[in-house]
Amino acid sequence: MQRIRIALLSAFCVLAVTACTDFSKYTKEGNDLVSQYAPQANDLLKSSDALKERAAKLPTSLEGVTDAVGAVAKNNDTIKDLKGQLDGFSGKLDGAVKAGNVDDVTKLLNDQKTASTTGLTNAGTELKSLTEKVSMLETKAADAAKLAALPKAPVSPPVQKEEVKPSTFTKALASGFSVSGNPMGIEAQLIAFIEDAGKAVDKTTWFNFDRLTFNTGSADLDMDKSKDQLTNIAEILKAYPKVTIKVGGYTDNQGSAATNKKLSTDRANNVAKALTGMGVVKTRLSPEGYGPEHPVCAANDTEECRAQNRRIAVRVSAK
Repeated sequence: MQRIRIALLSAFCVLAVTACTDFSKYTKEGNDLVSQYAPQANDLLKSSDALKERAAKLPTSLEGVTDAVGAVAKNNDTIKDLKGQLDGFSGKLDGAVKAGNVDDVTKLLNDQKTASTTGLTNAGTELKSLTEKVSMLETKAADAAKLAALPKAPVSPPVQKEEVKPSTFTKALASGFSVSGNPMGIEAQLIAFIEDAGKAVDKTTWFNFDRLTFNTGSADLDMDKSKDQLTNIAEILKAYPKVTIKVGGYTDNQGSAATNKKLSTDRANNVAKALTGMGVVKTRLSPEGYGPEHPVCAANDTEECRAQNRRIAVRVSAK
C-alpha cells in the first residue's frame, strides 16, 4: 500500500509540476535582480535627464548640435524604458508565479536579467560618449559667443604695417595646436567664418593677412616676420580638412600693369608654396594675382592708401 501511495504522488508531480515546485526561490531571485539594477537605472536616468537639459541649451546653428540633441533624447528614452521594466517587474513576476508555470517564470527572469545587464551597460556607454560630445559642443558654443562679442573687423584691413603681435585672440584647434593672433586679424575671422554654418561660401568675402611681409619690391617672403601667421593658417586648414581657399595677391597702382600683375601672381604663388611646405595639400590652395585690381583704398594717391592695396588675402571656396 505504501508503494502505491508513493507511485501515485510521483505521477501527480509529473502531471502537475506546480504542485511540487517551490516558487519562493524565483520570487527571491526576482527581488534580488531589481535590487541590483534599479539603483543603476535610476542613476543613469538622472544623469541622462541632466544631459538632455544641457543639450537643449546649445545653439542649433552650431554644426552637430541637432544630431547630438536627437541622440541624447533617444538614449534618454531607452534608459526610461529599462527603468520602467524594472519598476514593473515584481508585479509581472508575481503574476507568472500565481499562474504556476515554471517555464514562464524562468523565461521572465532570464529575459529581464539579459535586458538589465546588456541594456544598462550599452546605455551607460552611450551616455558617457554623448556627455563628451555635448561638452565639446558647449566649448565650441562658448568660443563662438566670445568671437561674436568682439568688435567687427573690416573686410579688408591694412596689411603692410608692422604690428606688435597681440595675444588677445587664442583658439585651441582639434589637433591640439593653439592659434594666437589679433582679435580682428585673419585667424579670428577665418575660424569664425568656417565654423559659422549660417555663413555661405561666396566670391566677395576675403580675409587679409595682417602679419605677412615680403622683401621690398620682391615676391620673396620675409619668413622671420611671416612664419608665425603662415603657420597659423596652415594649422587652421589642417584642422578643417574640408576647407579649400583662394589666395589672392594685390599691388598698388605704381609701375606698369604687367609688372604688377606678375609681382602679385608670384607673391600669391609663394604664399601657397609656403603653406604647402607646412603640410597643406596643394590641391586645397588656388593662388592668383590681381595686380592693382580691386583696391581697398580706391584713390591710390598717398603712400598710406597704396600700402593698404598691397596685400595678400584669402577667400574660402569650400567648407
